[in-house]
Amino acid sequence: MLLAMTACAAHAAPVLVDVRAGPLQDALAELAREDNAEVLYSADLVRGRRTPAVKGRLTREQALALLLQGSGLGYRITPDGVFVLFELPKRDIPDPGDGAISEVLVIGRRTQNADIRRTENDIQPYTVAGPHNLAVAAQDNVDQFLRERLPANGRVYSPGQMVNGAGAPNSAIDLRGVGLQRTLVLVDGRRLPSLPTQMTGLEQSDINAIPLGAIERIETLTATAGGIHGPTAIGGVVNVVLKRDYRGADLTVVSGISSRGDAARGRLEARLGFTPDHGSTDVMLSASYSAAERLTVGQRDYARRSLELQARNNPAEFLLQNRAVNAITVRSPRGEPLRLDAAYGGAVLGGSYTFLPIGFQGTDLEKAAVLVANAGRLPTDPAYGDTSLIAAPETYSILFSARRRISDRVEAFVDGFDLHQHGRIITPNPNNTRSVSAADAPGNLFADPVSFYFPLPDLVEEKTTTTDVRRLTGGLIATLPRGWRASADYTVGRALLDARREGLTMSFSIDGALRNGLAGARGQPPVVPLGDFAALRSAAMAYTVPTATYGRFTTQFSNGVARAAGPLVTLPGGPLTATLLAEVRRERMPQTEYGQVNEFSTIISVSPDRVQRVTSGYVELRAPLLSREPRIVPARGLELQLALRRDDIKTTFPDITQTGFATVRVMTAVRHEADVFTLGLRAFPADWLMLRASAATGESPPDMTHLQEMVFVARNPAIYPYTDPKRGGRLLVADGPFLWGRSGWRDIGQEKGLTRSFGMVFNPSGRSGPRLSVDVSHVEIRDEIGLTLLSAQQVLNAEERYPNRVVREPLSAADAALGYTAGRVTALYTGLGNVGRTEAETVDAQLDWTLPPVLGGDTRLYGAATWQPTLRTRRRPDTPWLDRVGYRDGPLEWRGNAGVQWERGPLLVDLNVQYLGRSSPLWSAYSNIIQTTSRNQGRTYIPSRAYLDLTARRRFDFAADHGLRSFDVGFAVQNLFDTSPPIVADPNHMGYDYRGDARRRRFELSLAGRF
Repeated sequence: MLLAMTACAAHAAPVLVDVRAGPLQDALAELAREDNAEVLYSADLVRGRRTPAVKGRLTREQALALLLQGSGLGYRITPDGVFVLFELPKRDIPDPGDGAISEVLVIGRRTQNADIRRTENDIQPYTVAGPHNLAVAAQDNVDQFLRERLPANGRVYSPGQMVNGAGAPNSAIDLRGVGLQRTLVLVDGRRLPSLPTQMTGLEQSDINAIPLGAIERIETLTATAGGIHGPTAIGGVVNVVLKRDYRGADLTVVSGISSRGDAARGRLEARLGFTPDHGSTDVMLSASYSAAERLTVGQRDYARRSLELQARNNPAEFLLQNRAVNAITVRSPRGEPLRLDAAYGGAVLGGSYTFLPIGFQGTDLEKAAVLVANAGRLPTDPAYGDTSLIAAPETYSILFSARRRISDRVEAFVDGFDLHQHGRIITPNPNNTRSVSAADAPGNLFADPVSFYFPLPDLVEEKTTTTDVRRLTGGLIATLPRGWRASADYTVGRALLDARREGLTMSFSIDGALRNGLAGARGQPPVVPLGDFAALRSAAMAYTVPTATYGRFTTQFSNGVARAAGPLVTLPGGPLTATLLAEVRRERMPQTEYGQVNEFSTIISVSPDRVQRVTSGYVELRAPLLSREPRIVPARGLELQLALRRDDIKTTFPDITQTGFATVRVMTAVRHEADVFTLGLRAFPADWLMLRASAATGESPPDMTHLQEMVFVARNPAIYPYTDPKRGGRLLVADGPFLWGRSGWRDIGQEKGLTRSFGMVFNPSGRSGPRLSVDVSHVEIRDEIGLTLLSAQQVLNAEERYPNRVVREPLSAADAALGYTAGRVTALYTGLGNVGRTEAETVDAQLDWTLPPVLGGDTRLYGAATWQPTLRTRRRPDTPWLDRVGYRDGPLEWRGNAGVQWERGPLLVDLNVQYLGRSSPLWSAYSNIIQTTSRNQGRTYIPSRAYLDLTARRRFDFAADHGLRSFDVGFAVQNLFDTSPPIVADPNHMGYDYRGDARRRRFELSLAGRF
C-alpha cells in the first residue's frame, strides 16, 4: 500500500483522545503519536504556546481544533491529508503553502529530513508510503517492502535469495529495472556511505537494517532527478524519512514463523524520546535487533519439482547440469547405451544412463540388476537438503537524534545511526562430484568407461557477509529575516563490507583415483563409486582440501552542506519560494588486501585506493504563477518547478601499466562536470482534475573500473601486427613500442539520463470520491558505458571517428618529408566507451478511495499498478535492441497491488493482494547467460500469479495517569492462501521464481507498548 494518508482521513471515525495540558508542541506530538496524524509546523510557530487538556472520543480534526483553540493558530489540510499549521492572519491573505523549502527547516521537531517534503500530488510523480501503510507492513525489511508494494521496483530478487552467489543480506532497489547504480537511496534526504565492493568500488548503500517501525514515510520518485539530487539519480530516488522527534517510550516485540513451523524470525524494537530541560532540548534514541532461523533446501520442494521438470523435459542434459541428486548416477560419455561387463551378464541397458539408490546394500550382481532396472530413468530427489535455501540475516540498528534551541533564532542538531547486518549461508561446493572411471577400474560393473555422479553431503562451504553502515550528522539551523531559514551541517560516515567463504573442495588428485580405482598418491583410500556409499563418502572426503576467500572493504564518507530556503516574491498563486544548496562530498575506498586459499597456494591481491570528490551547487524554485480562481480556467493554480544543479566530480585512482617485466601503478585524477535540471508544472483545470508534466535530466559518473587504464607495452610485431595508414601503412612497433589499453579509458564520459512524464490526477484532494492518478513516463539513458569491441586496426583506419583513442607525437619535419601525415602512435585504446543506450516506457496508476462507512468503520480502497511495455538496451549503435521486459533479469510488464483497509476506532484491518503478471523462465539476451532453462522448463512462460496478505491491529488505550499509555496487538498472515512461487527448472539456481517468497505462508504476531 503505497499511498499517503489522504485528506479524508481527517474525517475518520472518532477515537479515544487523551492529551494532557501543557506546551502546545508536546500536545501536538502526543496527538500525532496516538492517532498517526501528520501535523507540520515551524518550531518558532508553536514556541511558548500552551494548550488545555483534550479528552474524549473525537475525530482528528476535532481534536486538533480543540488543541489550537485560543492559540492564534489555524490549520489547513493538504491534498495528501497532512495538517499544516499557520498563524491566523489579521487580514485575508492566501495560504503560503510549503513551497521549495527543505522539510528540516520548516517543521521543527517532527523530522530531520533535509529534502523538500514530497507528496503524491507533487509536480513529479512521487509515491509515498506513510504511517498507515507502514503500520500494517509485515515485511521483514525495507527491501522486501519495496519489492512487494512498489510496482515500479524492477528488482527481480533480493541478494539474500542468491545463495549460489554471496547470499548477502543487503538491500537492492532497482527502479524501472534500469540498474541498481542508477537508483539513488537516501535517508532523511541525505546520502549514505556507498557500499564498498572488491571490483567496482562504490555501490548502492544498504538500508535493510532500518526497522520498518522506525520509518515515518518512504518517498519514491520513479524518474530522473539529477537536477535535485545529483550524480547517479538517473533512474529514480528512494528517500527513507525516519521518525526523529519523539517523546515517551515504546517497546515492540515481533515474532514470525511459517505455516510449516520453520523459518522463524524475531524482532525487538525500542524507542525513547525525552526533553531534559523543559523543551529546549529534545532527544530521541531507538534500537532494534532481529534474527532469522535458517531455511534449508530440504524444507521446501522447489528443488525436487525443478529436477522433475528437468528429467521430464530435458533428460539428455540432466546429468550434465549442476544440481546433485541423492543417487549414484551413471552415464555413457558418448551417449550410447550402457553395457554391463561380461562378468555381470553383459546386458545392454535400455538407455545411456541409470542410477543406484544411495544406501543400497547388496552383491555386485544385485547392483547390476538394479542398474538394468533403472536404465533410462533419472532420480529426482535433491541432494544437500541441509544447505541454505535463503540467507538467514541477523541485524541490529541504533538511531539517535538531539535538537537544542540555542536562542530564539538558532537551533543545533545532531543525529546518526549504525546499521549492522550479518548473513550466513551454507551451500554445496559444486562441480566436484563427477568423474570418469576406466572399464577395468575396481567397482566399475560396465564394459566401457563410464561417468559417475555422486553427492558428498560433507562437501559444503559456509559464506558470511557482514555490512555495517554508520552516519553521523551535526549542524545548525537559523531563522533569517523575511521568512528565510538556513542550515549548515557536516556528515561523516563509514560503510563496511566483510565477505568470507570457507569450506572444502575436492583435490585434483581424486581424478586419478576415480579413473583407476587405486589408492591416492598420498595414501588415500581407493574410491569405488558403486561400492558401499558410506565407504565411498569416507574415501572421497579424504581427497578434500580447504578452500577460502576473504575480503574486508571500507568506504570513508564525509559531506558538508549549506542550504537556505524562503520566499522571494508574492505571486498571484502564493509566494515564490526557493531552496539554495552548496555541497562538498568525499568518498574514499582505502587500499585493501583480499585473499584466496586453494589447493596449491594462498593468493593475496590488493584493491587499490580510490577517492571520489563531488562539489555541487543547486537551486530549486517553486512558483505558483496563478491562483485557483475559477475565472482563469484551464490554467487555474498553475505552478512551476525548476531545479538547476551543477556537479564537479573528481575521481582519483591508480592507472596500471604492464611492461612485460613489472607492473607500474601511477595515481591519476579525472574530472567530470554535469549541468542538469528538473523542470515541471501542474495546473488544476477543475476542482476534480490536476494535470502535471515534467522533464528531468541526470548524469552518472564512471567508476574506477571504467576509468582505470590497464595498458600493455606493445613491442612484438608478431603479437601486434597493426599498421598506421597515416604513416604509409608502416607497422606501429617499427617506430617503437606503444601503449595499448584494452579495458578502462580516462576519456570515458558520464552516462546521461532523461525522463519525460505527463500525468493526470482525478480528485486530487481525495474528498467525496476516489483519488486516481495516471502517469506516463519515458526514460532514456544515453552514453552507457560498455565494450566497444573495436579492434586496434579498426581504430587506426577510422581515427577521426574515434577521437582521443589514438595518441600521437607531434608530426616532425623529418616525418613530413617522408610523406607521413601524423606523428608516431604512442598509445592506443580499444576497450570501453560510451556506446550503449537504454529506453524504458511506463504507465503508473494509483488509487485511493474512502468508501461509505461499513459496520461503523471507515473503509478505504487503495491500489497501485505499473504497466511497463518497454525496457530495451542497445549495447552499441550497430547492434540490435535487446528486450528485457518479462525475463528473469528484467521487470514484469504488468505488476500491481490493491487492497482494502477498514478502521473503526482502535481497530484496523488491511487486506492486500499483489499481482505479478506473466513472465518468461528465460534470461534475456542482455544477460549473456547460457540458456538451459528453455529446454528444462517445457513451456515458454510462467503464468501470472497473486499473493494475498492479511493484517489486523488493535490498540488498547489507557488513562493519562497510567504508566502504560497504550498497548497495540497486531497479527499478520503473509501469503494467506499459501501460494507456491512458480517452479523454474534452472539447475544453477534454487528452483523457484525469485519474485516470490520461498517461505510461503507466514504468520506474524506483534506486541507494542507505549509508555
